[in-house]
Parts: sequence; C-alpha cells; structure tokens
Amino acid sequence: MVVKHCQVFSAWSSRSQWVPAPHGLPQGSVLAPLLYIIYMSELGPLLTDCALLGQLYTHDVQAYLHCLASDAMAAIRTMTLAAGALVAWISSNRLWLNPSKTQYIWLGTR
Repeated sequence: MVVKHCQVFSAWSSRSQWVPAPHGLPQGSVLAPLLYIIYMSELGPLLTDCALLGQLYTHDVQAYLHCLASDAMAAIRTMTLAAGALVAWISSNRLWLNPSKTQYIWLGTR
C-alpha cells in the first residue's frame, strides 16, 4: 500500500501543506496495527520450523530452547541456524537486526 500524501502539522498553524509520503502509512493510521500483524505473522512459523519456542512482541522477538546439559552443543547449533534464518527473513523484508540490541543468554544449573 502506498500513501500518496500526508498532512504535516506545526505548532504555529492548525494546517500545513501536504507533502509526499512515498511509502508506509501516516503515523496514527488505523491500518498500521493490522498491517504490522500481517507483516510479522511469518515469524511464528519461522521459529517453529527451527524447532524453537518464541514470544512475539511489538518491537521484540524472544526465541528460546529448553534442553538437557548433555544436549548443549545441539542447542547451540539449533540457535545458530535459527539466528541465520531470522537474519535472512529480516533482510528479505528490508529490515535490519540491531546488533547492539541482540542478546544470547544461557541459563542453566550448576
């Protein structure tokens, strides 16, 4: 969907000139949440295909895996393959994975 124009408001007047908006939706559009859900709906199956569990939030994806300590190396391989698939999906959708906000956390027992 392409929006041809959006109106920009300023503090000095109640109405300003229309400016071109070549992609996306204007901020506050009622369609934006629905389109976001449709757009991101592919992430759940992607995680499932990689044998991961996951939680999808508005600006956050948490993928996780439970395993025994004896299966640690297999879990690392699974997470590495899943991270590659996630990066490929993100790139193919013209998005960018922010490395400074990407974390791997290993939780376990002694």
